[in-house]
Amino acid sequence: RVPPTHVDTLSIAGMSVDMSASMLFSYASEFLEADSVLSTHARERPVRYHLVCHSIELSLKAFLATKGFTIAKMSAKPFGHDLTRTLDTALKHDILAVIPLTPQNIKDIHEANKYYATKTFEYPALLEAITDYPGLPRFTSLREIALVLVDSLQPIHDRLEM
Repeated sequence: RVPPTHVDTLSIAGMSVDMSASMLFSYASEFLEADSVLSTHARERPVRYHLVCHSIELSLKAFLATKGFTIAKMSAKPFGHDLTRTLDTALKHDILAVIPLTPQNIKDIHEANKYYATKTFEYPALLEAITDYPGLPRFTSLREIALVLVDSLQPIHDRLEM
């Protein structure tokens, strides 16, 4: 299997543009939109949790891309699909100056990561399902966080597209 090629910069006619933040933002928006489409047909677990958490992950990485992080770096450890590490890095890079995350939002992202990073939303997890996913934040809370992230990053995305 050939690993994916992560291209962050597009160069045309001597001009170079870093596309990683814009691409990550677009994907974050699309995963959130996919949840909206699915909302009329599916319960709130676990597929919808995965879509919303993936939107959160990609939004956080879009923010980090504006701080110089490459897609290749954010795809590898320690980031990978770890919301806690990605969020903690974004906090160190002053995400709160751009995105109004509350202490409860931050706690909810950390709690959701226990399931998201272990791919519990992607693959059947009988014990977690039977016990109703202990400690998992309400779906509406995570969806609201994803919306805040996407809405707050939209102006940055618009500037990058110019």
